[in-house]
Amino acid sequence: MTDLFDVGPPHGDARSAPRTRRDRKEEQERTNRRRVRRSRTVISVLVSLVLIGGAAYLALPAIRDMFSGGPPPPDYAGPGAGSVMIEVPAGSSGAAIAALLYEADVVASEKAFVNAFNEDPNATSIQAGFYNLQLQMPAAEAMAALHDRENRAEVSITVPEGTRAASVYERISAATGIPVEDVQAAAGDTASFGLPEEAGGNVEGWLGAQTYILPPTADARVILSAMVQETIGTLESLNIPNEEWQDSLIKASIAQREGQPEDFGMVVRVIMNRADPSNPETVGMLGMDSTVIYGLGADGVLLTNEQKAIDTPFNTFMHPGLPPTPICTPSVEAIAATVDPPEGPWNYFVTVNLDTGETKFAATYVEFQTYVQEWRDWLAANPDAHPGTAETPGMAPAEEP
Repeated sequence: MTDLFDVGPPHGDARSAPRTRRDRKEEQERTNRRRVRRSRTVISVLVSLVLIGGAAYLALPAIRDMFSGGPPPPDYAGPGAGSVMIEVPAGSSGAAIAALLYEADVVASEKAFVNAFNEDPNATSIQAGFYNLQLQMPAAEAMAALHDRENRAEVSITVPEGTRAASVYERISAATGIPVEDVQAAAGDTASFGLPEEAGGNVEGWLGAQTYILPPTADARVILSAMVQETIGTLESLNIPNEEWQDSLIKASIAQREGQPEDFGMVVRVIMNRADPSNPETVGMLGMDSTVIYGLGADGVLLTNEQKAIDTPFNTFMHPGLPPTPICTPSVEAIAATVDPPEGPWNYFVTVNLDTGETKFAATYVEFQTYVQEWRDWLAANPDAHPGTAETPGMAPAEEP
């Protein structure tokens, strides 16, 4: 009887008992509430995703700019107008050129030109020099203009090694149209273009061997100044004391005329040994044909006895020591050879083969004569050989005492 009135089974899980209508109703309500909560959650998630997506969409340009380097830089639409001359220095980077063009209002921004520079596979072929460009050009067109030789605005003057000042004046005149007489007159006003006091008022040897790129508006004074500064820069870079500048250029100019580049150091040593008044072989007489030829204003490398007998300040057979000025523009290598020439007893040298430039050095006159004979034998075997001219350095065959 007791079992008839028990609420549930005496053993086991209460969930296995038969459910009443009330139980089923309560469970249905709970299920409905769970569905409502799930629906609200889904809606909330969807709303959040919409909000996040909208924010991302709005932020997309900023994100894109962040990874692409920012918005496109300012750039002129073109076509450009007016004209301006700009100089691209040697070794300029794209950024350096961009700064020049922006400063001159050729391009609207440095970044626009840098982008154009980086996109151009031939960008590094842009040459140093002066250019006529339009104002307010698109950056890409500015790049193209720098590649176009028609836009080059410059004067190019080359001073070869071993050139005399008179020849340099002619080269300046030929390149610029300035009359030679005006160039000579400008060269006479040495203070106006910065010729150092050490030069003694004579520009010979100070017009540095180099190719000069100058603006078309450059006058003779500006051009001469650039050439003198080139030489000063060489002397300073070699740490040659100011008081030795002129002597260094004199020795270097003679070595330039008398020797081959590989022999410059030994030729300088010969010059120093021969100019020493205590030297019994030479008693201070340099005895160089090249200096006599310069003093006569002549060409060639061989002298007659009559020419040697003409007295000029550059006749080093008559006057001991170094000549009063350089005799040509020396190369950087010749100037460098004067800094620390090799030690040696040499007093003479002979170029025994004019084809190869082979030169032999001797300490005594007797030894020297054997090399002179070798040179004569070579000439006999090569009758068509030409000893060269004063404008062709390194061909002097022999130096007599």
